[in-house]
Amino acid sequence: MAGRGEGCPGDVEPAAAGEELVGALIRLQELHEAVELRRIAWTDVGSLAGEVLSLIQRMFFSAGSKVVNKPAAAVCVCRRGGATAAFQTLNMPFEMMNMPVVTSQYWNIVYGREEGQAALDTEGMQTMRTMANNMAWLLKKIHANGSPDYPIREEWQPMNFIR
Repeated sequence: MAGRGEGCPGDVEPAAAGEELVGALIRLQELHEAVELRRIAWTDVGSLAGEVLSLIQRMFFSAGSKVVNKPAAAVCVCRRGGATAAFQTLNMPFEMMNMPVVTSQYWNIVYGREEGQAALDTEGMQTMRTMANNMAWLLKKIHANGSPDYPIREEWQPMNFIR
């Protein structure tokens, strides 16, 4: 059984991925100026590894106001399975933080294990190009007049169904 990081495209080591996420935490003050947030996360038993998921959730919980209205897109690259669960999990924070989610012609998933194999997934690469074009189009529309005209948000009204 492969350990975390083994068999990932480009053999991304968990320590390197963790260091990138910790670096993103350190740069939380810069999120309000960011156009994109790039995340590297390894999977564990079909979805994101627990420690990575915890870190992502804490980032969005503690600094979610800095990413409101910023377009986002999750991309998953995997050897075989688990991509749809990881893709769904990566998209959830975007939806909870009022971030427009950029879509494509299909789920933003590419398959390949060894370096260069993902480029052979022709449908996956077309999906990535379509997603990139959609992101560029949306950013141009948002910033067309120099100053974005963001929607007015209602104040959050929490509701607990357990009485």
